[in-house]
Amino acid sequence: MKKIITTVSLVVLFVSGYCQSATDHFNKGLIKYKSKDYKGAIEDLDKELKLKPGDVDAYNLKGLAYYSLNMFVQAIQNFNKTLELDPGYCICNVSDLISSQIDRALRKNALSSATSA
Repeated sequence: MKKIITTVSLVVLFVSGYCQSATDHFNKGLIKYKSKDYKGAIEDLDKELKLKPGDVDAYNLKGLAYYSLNMFVQAIQNFNKTLELDPGYCICNVSDLISSQIDRALRKNALSSATSA
């Protein structure tokens, strides 16, 4: 009986430690993303994904970080992975990001045209 209790206790400790450290990596990545440390966010999210390879929120946030670094291929890969894991996942920020990128390009183009005229 004592062996069973010890084994169960070890399993519970292992699982709670596993979940806690994965959550810690995601939270650190989120904090770094919000403070515009996108490379640091990606590093923490990679650690998260090693522990929890099916974490759609981590893939989505990693895609947003890559997008913010103008690394569009990597961003799309992460958004695609998000949708592969959860086809119903709402990647809401992507349309906002694309719209703002288009607006910036249009303003830059209009400014170039105005200064060259």
